[in-house]
Amino acid sequence: MAPRFNPIIAKKGKTRQVLKRPAYLKPKKKANWQRAPDVRDPEAVKQVRGDRDSWKRSLPELLTCSPRALVELLRKDGLLPRLEGSVCPRCQHGTLGKLAPQRQGGPPKHRCNAKNCQAYISLHYAQPLFVDHWGKSHTPLSTQAALLLLLLNRVPHAAIHRLMYVNHKAIEDMQKRLYTLREAYVLEKENEICFGRGHEWADVEADEATFAKKIVQGQVQWEQWCGIVQRGKPGTLVLHRLKPPLAALRAPGPGAVRKVEWKPIAKKWLEGKNVILHTDSAKSYRAQVPGMLHDRVVHKKTRVKVGNKFRWVAPKYVEVQKHRLPGGKVMQVKSGTQIVDRCWRFLKERVTLNQQACVGARMLCMQLRSGQYEYWNRGKDLWTCTGALVQWYLG
Repeated sequence: MAPRFNPIIAKKGKTRQVLKRPAYLKPKKKANWQRAPDVRDPEAVKQVRGDRDSWKRSLPELLTCSPRALVELLRKDGLLPRLEGSVCPRCQHGTLGKLAPQRQGGPPKHRCNAKNCQAYISLHYAQPLFVDHWGKSHTPLSTQAALLLLLLNRVPHAAIHRLMYVNHKAIEDMQKRLYTLREAYVLEKENEICFGRGHEWADVEADEATFAKKIVQGQVQWEQWCGIVQRGKPGTLVLHRLKPPLAALRAPGPGAVRKVEWKPIAKKWLEGKNVILHTDSAKSYRAQVPGMLHDRVVHKKTRVKVGNKFRWVAPKYVEVQKHRLPGGKVMQVKSGTQIVDRCWRFLKERVTLNQQACVGARMLCMQLRSGQYEYWNRGKDLWTCTGALVQWYLG
């Protein structure tokens, strides 16, 4: 006998899928790996999609502003200092007045009221990013502000030259000054980073990566760095430059971090912090550190004999692990190094290798520190962050 037609239930779609579901079936129990969250920190930074993000300033706004309005805009954003009423930096006696236009044209400047000085001081004096030139190298303040906005958005130098017709030397000069400012900030603030969540146990990942190599007297010298980051908090990224020994010409890499280098790093950052360290299978990470638990994953396939045949077992990049805490409680976490691996990709996208940025060069270190600063402020408005950076420098 044919089933009776029910006109209430829809013929297709999600409505039919819900209404035709048997009521007595209970939802399936979640698997073990589904019950363990990827990031256990409740205060983890949420990701923001780039196509839905917006910054405080835009390129047309900077290019269409009048000179006076642009100065007020940059002061409001923290990119320009307010020098009215401050001591003259030349004579150290007079007081700087308000911005006044120049008779021969050009941007407005502050004037010292001392009788024997009467010097004109630029409105961005002692500012680390904007400069004041004359002749063919003169660049208007609006162009410099637009150039800074394009560099913060990682627009290629050749594209900036085509769009704004700015000399490549001016672009490279501002990029280097931005690198120098970020490096100084990172080196000072990195010492204030503290891993862990107090009495709560936190997940921390560690790994090493190589960025460049060069041949020295028939051997290969590698540029290798070690990184530590807490899951859910990109502002805790810590980088250390390693000194691997010279390798043979055909060596695929410098190898993992050595125990003599890893032990001081782990003791400085992770000792007594109540953290669970997630790494790969390098033997150096097995070092015993008080207040730290450790698990690892295997990043290479293994050959296993099953019966009379050998077969290859795929590597496990993520695995559920159980740890017994000092109080007796059992905690279930996911081991793996996905966060720090994505961090290495983030940094390598911001490194440009050339004659100035090579193994042991300061330019390469500056690029890595600048990428570290961007990783700290990932998902934020870099224009506003740069204003706060300038205020930190001036203070």
